Amino acid sequence: MTNTLTRLSIAALATALLAPVALAAAPKPAPKKAAPKLVLVTVKQMTVAVDPAGDEKANAEKIAAFQQAALGIFSCADVADVAKSVGATVADASGVPITALPPALRDTVRTMKLGTATQMFGDRAEGKVRVLILCARAVEK
Repeated sequence: MTNTLTRLSIAALATALLAPVALAAAPKPAPKKAAPKLVLVTVKQMTVAVDPAGDEKANAEKIAAFQQAALGIFSCADVADVAKSVGATVADASGVPITALPPALRDTVRTMKLGTATQMFGDRAEGKVRVLILCARAVEK
């Protein structure tokens, strides 16, 4: 009987000693990642039209004036007056998911200061050039 108890004691002792090693070696489940938050932006798009078949010098001057005017935007309240001064149109968009923007603009809009304009995009061949002005950026809860 002592021999049986000794065997049981040795088996229990071995289990007690080896169990933590076995648990430590078991693969741990991957931590759950939080769903990425949706970033929403409010922007104004200021657009100036140019004639693709028109005078190259006149188009270049119009585009240069537009670009210079865009540099003078420091808040969304400035956009209407600046657009009027260069003959541009303005479109408002609010609650736009940042993922809806073209990839080239996403990083720019994600890091730019509120009230500032992006670099000009578009070209004469397209017949218009534009800038986006960031008015608000929020993370959806």
